[in-house]
Amino acid sequence: MPSVPTQDAKPNVVRVTSELRRRILTQTLAPATKLPSIRQAAKREKVHPLTMAEAYRRLAAEGFVEIQPCVGAFVKDLPVAGEVLLCIGGPLEASSYATHISQRIGARETLGDASITVVRAASEKLAFLDAIRSRAERRVLRGCILGSLAAHCTRAALELLDQFNIPSVTLSYFGNPPVSVTHDECRAVRHGTRYLIEQGCRSVALISRFNDTPPWPAAEVCLATCEAMGVACRVPTLPAETWGPSLAGQEHYGAGLAEHILDSGQPCDGWLIMDDWIGRGAMTTLLRRGVRAPEQLKICTAAHVGDAYPDVFGMPVARLENDEARVAAAACELMEKLLAGEPLATPHIRIPLQLITPAQAASRIAAHDGSPATRMTPQAE
Repeated sequence: MPSVPTQDAKPNVVRVTSELRRRILTQTLAPATKLPSIRQAAKREKVHPLTMAEAYRRLAAEGFVEIQPCVGAFVKDLPVAGEVLLCIGGPLEASSYATHISQRIGARETLGDASITVVRAASEKLAFLDAIRSRAERRVLRGCILGSLAAHCTRAALELLDQFNIPSVTLSYFGNPPVSVTHDECRAVRHGTRYLIEQGCRSVALISRFNDTPPWPAAEVCLATCEAMGVACRVPTLPAETWGPSLAGQEHYGAGLAEHILDSGQPCDGWLIMDDWIGRGAMTTLLRRGVRAPEQLKICTAAHVGDAYPDVFGMPVARLENDEARVAAAACELMEKLLAGEPLATPHIRIPLQLITPAQAASRIAAHDGSPATRMTPQAE
């Protein structure tokens, strides 16, 4: 098995070695391919022959090439080990659905003929990319599942995986990944908006990542649903990058959106609050500003926001709950097909969310442990 190379102070040696290693790993240089002579390769790469000889020597030591005296250097046929990485959010995102998915997928010791390793990826750090890169360079990585990471983490991981031609399944809302599983956000917003209007709300506010500039399609769904049902709609727009990718930043983003609506002076008796940390910032703001339910408003939230605030507003709030089992099963199915080289008829799978009414929420809370629920205090990152 090829070893992981260490850093070197000789930039030309490192550059040439890394480029040849990349060509071998991506099979641009197929197994058994004879490499150019040292002088030919040195001329092509515009380096000294001694530099090229050192690059060949290092690749041989790492197990990527075989040097046959008086014959030449040949690309070795390296075995591909079986490992799938599952990258999920860091410890502060322990309540997010990504953790539940990791537990369900991680409970399976193998995926096809590949083992599964769970790697936690903090939202502000890209250290988890080292785990991807080191395994890719050693040819032990068969595939990667990215579980609801921040946008910049998702994009960076996809770019790295693409360099090594490693298949991936993304459990995320960001970008346009080639293969993805997510919940049907537009349908969720439509259900939540209709529920609030059916409860008698005459003005609905949306607080979520969909409020970014420009607004996401799901925000347009909220506006269209309110218009069709003859009620006012409040969808303030605020650039998400204003607060940065951290969990604390997301919480401040949700608080800022809620403050904007409350300070507008326009009454709003229905609130559709999505996303864990954005939602917590909004809910905390409503509490701080003295807003209470059900006398003053109706609330429908994403699942884990509702779990965090079950009783504070006088009753469990309605929420849209992820079907985590179906998401996990769909991700496993897609990855198994990618590992087997099978064509994908449906590379993008959207799982609908189930609307849990306040009565159903209260019943579930009572059945869970029988104890009164308490408000979860959002943590700072």
